[in-house]
Amino acid sequence: MSTSKRRVTFVVSGLTPTLGLERVTLNLVQALEQRLDIRIIVLGGSNADKNLARGVEVLGTPLRGWQRVQSFARLYSCSRRNDLGTVVLVGVWTAVPWLLVAPRLPGGTIIWEHTLLKEKLPYSKPLSVLKFMTRYLYRRADKVVAVSQPVAEDMEEYGNIRRVTVIPNIVKEPTTESVEKIVKSRNTEHRILSIGSLTTIKAQHLALEALSILDDQYSLTVIGDGPRMTELSALAKSLGIEERVRFTGYLDQPSVKKELSKASVLLHCSVAETFGLVYAEAADAFVPVVSVDTRVARYMIPKYSPGWLSEATPEALAKTIREMPRSAPFPTEAFIEASQRRGVDFGVDRVIGDWLNILTNTTPETSEQAATKVAKGNA
Repeated sequence: MSTSKRRVTFVVSGLTPTLGLERVTLNLVQALEQRLDIRIIVLGGSNADKNLARGVEVLGTPLRGWQRVQSFARLYSCSRRNDLGTVVLVGVWTAVPWLLVAPRLPGGTIIWEHTLLKEKLPYSKPLSVLKFMTRYLYRRADKVVAVSQPVAEDMEEYGNIRRVTVIPNIVKEPTTESVEKIVKSRNTEHRILSIGSLTTIKAQHLALEALSILDDQYSLTVIGDGPRMTELSALAKSLGIEERVRFTGYLDQPSVKKELSKASVLLHCSVAETFGLVYAEAADAFVPVVSVDTRVARYMIPKYSPGWLSEATPEALAKTIREMPRSAPFPTEAFIEASQRRGVDFGVDRVIGDWLNILTNTTPETSEQAATKVAKGNA
C-alpha cells in the first residue's frame, strides 16, 4: 500500500516582502505540509523567497507594472508540467494569467481568492480589468475558495459562479506570554498606531488628518512602506504634525509586535479589507481598534477584536479616539473571550479541516460537465 502524500502546488506572485497575503500563505502551507506534499511556485522573487519554506521554486525576478506580461510565458511552461498535483492559485493576480494559458490539470485547480473586493475597484484600474476577466476565466477552475464572506459575495457576482467556499485565514494563537504581563505593560498614553502598506486603499491620510484635529498629547506611528510614503510625509508636514508622526517603513513581525506593545490604540483607516488580519494582531496584544466601517470590520469588531467602528472621515475618527475611555477601555476578559472565538473560528484545526476537505474532494470536471456549466452561466 502506497504511503505517498498527495501533491499540492501553490502558485503565488511572490513571498517577499512578507505582507498579509504572503504571511497567510506561508501559515497555511506550514499547517498542511504534515498531511500533504506541498510545493510553492513563486512567479517572481529571489533566493530570499526560497528560504521561507520547503519546496519553493522561483520562476524569475519580481515583475512590476507592465513587466507582468512576462508572467504569461513563465506560467505557460510551468503549467504543462506533470508533477504539479492539485494546483492552488493564490489571488487574482496569479489566477487570471494562469487560467489564460494553462490546460486542465489531472489533479484539479483551486482558486484561493484574497484580493478581489468591490470596495477596491475604484482605487485600481488593473484590478477592475482583472475583475472583468474573472467572469470568463474563474469558471475554468474546479473550486473557488474565498477568505471571507464579503469576498465570496463579490466573487459570486463578478465571477458568475455559485460555488464559492469560505475558509478563513489561519490566525495563529497568541504567544505564551502571560496575560498579566501583557496587561501590566499596556501603555495608557495617547500613542496611536497604524499598520499597512502605504497605498490609496489603506488611506493613511485619514489617520494623519485625524491626528491634526487631536490635541498635541497624541502621537502617531505609521508602520509600512509603499508608493505613498513621500506624499504622506509631505502631508504630515503641511498639517504641522510632523513632530508627532513617525514613519517606520516596513517592519518584520517581531518589530510590529514590539510597536503594538507601546500603543494605546490601533487606528485602521483602510477603506477595503478582505480579511482583516491586523485586527487579530492588535487583539493579541490587548490593543483596542478604531477602524473605518467596512463589511469585514463589522464582522471582526468587536466579536474577534475589541474596538469601535467609525465613519471614514478625519473628524469622526478623531472624535472616536478622543472619547475612548482613558484607561482599560475594554476589560481583560473581553480580549480573552475574543481570543477564544478566534481560536474556534480561525484556529489551525478548523481551517486545516476545511482545506483538507476541499483538497481531497477536488476532481477535474469532464469536458461535458464544463461545457454544461458554461452554457448555464451564459443563459
